[in-house]
Amino acid sequence: MTSTPVAAPKPTHAQDWLDLLLAAPLSTASADQARFLLNGERTEVIDWAGIFHLAGELFLSPWLHRVIKDASLDDIVPLDVLDALREIHVANTDRNQRLLEDLDRVTGTLGEADVSMTPLKGIAMLAEGVYDSPGDRMLSDIDILVDATDIPRLLEALAGARYQQRVDHRHLSGVKAGQALRPVELADPRNASAERHHLPPFTLGNAHAQIEIHTRITLNENDRAAAITRSLRTGGDRFRYRRNGVELQGAPTESHLLHCLYHYLVSDSTADGGIVDYRHLQDGQRLYQRVIEQGRLVELGELLERTAMAPEFTLFLWQIEHILRYPRRIDIPGFVPDASLLDEFLRVNRSDAIKYWRFWRRWGPTFLKRRLRALLLR
Repeated sequence: MTSTPVAAPKPTHAQDWLDLLLAAPLSTASADQARFLLNGERTEVIDWAGIFHLAGELFLSPWLHRVIKDASLDDIVPLDVLDALREIHVANTDRNQRLLEDLDRVTGTLGEADVSMTPLKGIAMLAEGVYDSPGDRMLSDIDILVDATDIPRLLEALAGARYQQRVDHRHLSGVKAGQALRPVELADPRNASAERHHLPPFTLGNAHAQIEIHTRITLNENDRAAAITRSLRTGGDRFRYRRNGVELQGAPTESHLLHCLYHYLVSDSTADGGIVDYRHLQDGQRLYQRVIEQGRLVELGELLERTAMAPEFTLFLWQIEHILRYPRRIDIPGFVPDASLLDEFLRVNRSDAIKYWRFWRRWGPTFLKRRLRALLLR
């Protein structure tokens, strides 16, 4: 006899329902709870249109389709919503296959120039098989990490292969970013790696996405970001893999994880005005599960100590545990959650954590702690 799932607050708006659905594949209990709550509501009560549009705004539509299928919830979801999500997933699969071909083309060119490369972010998730299907994750561009000393050879190789670079409106008045391209020029001052964390984006002919060549993970490098950048280069033989005959240096799984969290919780807040990119949270969930499966919790604990990312990781664990109802806590050697930080976080805004995450990311931990203390002393 199947037991009734533990009682949980019923979702009241599209964000809550989306969170519930995204939690479904994390455990049998989460899937049972989603089915229990969804079955307990009349279809017209659930804001399926809101869920669908919100998933689109957050670039999570293909992942929502995968979640619904894997958790066997497709008999509950209205047919028109399911069909639309399926079409999006099919289209995204086709686009991402083409982006992987673009990756193979540029890495082939750079491999011939003896440039060592580590794919990053979304394209790395697909190239390294973090997702079951290439259509599960939406991509914006192709990110590759290289050593700054390889930049001259890299530019020469891409120039020889007739790649072009996007004209940046900050450097050419009267032209908006993305509206103009020009041939790769070795003497272009914009390619001075010391000035930018990635070179102006590259493209070739009918490529399906721009290629960003990074020498570090963020523009304003600090000790934590530098430590994460170094860790991304230390994959060694275990994480090397070949695509289309070219050897690529993969990063350790825990390094990919902290890179995602750094963007999600720290760097993007200043670059994009505090806008949350939930694809980094999506990647973080997958990578965290992979760290567990690979038995790399000790390495994760050591990296948290070297990068001083324990506060951000604490909040990441809280979010997937309490917002996405993650079913278990993991004892990570060398990592102690900051209980006082969690207590303050919960006491200030228990009911609308998503909104408060945007506040956290916009103003940073120093301001947040000061503001929290002021609120709690009222």
